[in-house]
Amino acid sequence: MKGKNVMKNKISGKIVALLLTLIIVATSGMPLYAKETGDKANSFRYENGQSIAKAVPFSTLSPNAWKKIDGKYYSGDGSVIEGAVAKGIDVSHHQGTVDWKKAKEDGVEFAIIRCGFGMNQTKQDDAQWFNNVKGCEENNIPYGVYLYSYADTVKKAQSEAEHVLRLIKGHTLAYPVYYDIEEKAVLNKLTAEQLGKIAATFVNKVKAEGYQTGIYSNKSNFETFLTDSQFSQWNKWVAQYNSAACTYKGTYQIWQAADTGTIDGKWSSRYQFCHENYLIKR
Repeated sequence: MKGKNVMKNKISGKIVALLLTLIIVATSGMPLYAKETGDKANSFRYENGQSIAKAVPFSTLSPNAWKKIDGKYYSGDGSVIEGAVAKGIDVSHHQGTVDWKKAKEDGVEFAIIRCGFGMNQTKQDDAQWFNNVKGCEENNIPYGVYLYSYADTVKKAQSEAEHVLRLIKGHTLAYPVYYDIEEKAVLNKLTAEQLGKIAATFVNKVKAEGYQTGIYSNKSNFETFLTDSQFSQWNKWVAQYNSAACTYKGTYQIWQAADTGTIDGKWSSRYQFCHENYLIKR
């Protein structure tokens, strides 16, 4: 009998210890989710976490490519980008350290900065997030942010929203918070309705904190996977690497026009052209 009581006490002690651990984790601000394996993105832009962007030879572009001349913006073939009101870039750790002073001198008028990827874990914050925010703020470059999503459940989408909110707290965003839905494993696994619910979870949680929101992906994904009716109500940032124009038939606010762009004459980030004046909304 005494041996049984000792065993019961040991089991009870383990249960209490486990409960205390759960309480500590739950109140520490860190989500209790399975750890992700890392930033191993596979999409139209990445292969196993590495960018697959290819620089377009300068010789194939118009002399006016991606420039602003007399108030008008020009595409890679030299034609006017109708409706464009601002030229920007998007950046992440893939671009390394960006010289934001030179970026502004080169005509960059806004930026979309990657804050991280996946669920709310500090190890999944973008390595250049703070440097890029600091650079934009010091050089008065308006910016928005994006988070690369791996969420295949609503619960994970909630954590991804918390990830963004943790990082943007205390900062003033001029452009939206974009939910980057392009991971092949997720798109191929879920239905359009499931993707819509996941996106709505993220968007609604971030929007409830007073931020503008939107969805990022490429033209093909918007037409093939992100087709649930809910997507029609959100801002869209559409990638289509086309030298002439964005041919997406739906409504969009930003066109990611080139897979590579230049800062100070060197290949750096992707060019974006905004078709909505977010600065007026501030």
